[in-house]
Amino acid sequence: MRAIHSGTGSDMNTAIDIPVTRGWSAPPRCDGPLRPPDVINPMESAMPHSRAMPAGQAAYPELCPDYIEQKIIRAYVQLAVGPDEGEASRTVRLGRFGAIEICLTEEYGAETRGLPPFWLEVRAQGTGGAIDRIGCHEFDEDEIAAAVAFVQQADRRLRVLH
Repeated sequence: MRAIHSGTGSDMNTAIDIPVTRGWSAPPRCDGPLRPPDVINPMESAMPHSRAMPAGQAAYPELCPDYIEQKIIRAYVQLAVGPDEGEASRTVRLGRFGAIEICLTEEYGAETRGLPPFWLEVRAQGTGGAIDRIGCHEFDEDEIAAAVAFVQQADRRLRVLH
């Protein structure tokens, strides 16, 4: 595995909010729904009823590793089969989490400089600046595992700092 990690991630201080946009469905969570509502309205009476959350279920459960891996692989394929228009780099957004987004960027010519060609980045949504990133060469099994752990760690840090 040849993964490179840079940045501190200390600027991540917002809540996770994963909007459903452009046909994407909400990401599956490992131990439950995205965010269970505090109140539900059953169809029969339309009267609000409070919803109790099981003790073992966290308010913000972990993002499912399989979902993260699938998003990374899809972004990688998009970059691999997309047209090369003479740009220095191309980026595919994996998703938005509150005030940050996770992107995969391919930098052309990076390998000739001894750097990984692909960078999985946590970016500030307002400025687009990279907060933290990890470099990958070919997304083998070890690099995929490191990339999934990187996204899960960013997710956890956001929840802790909120």
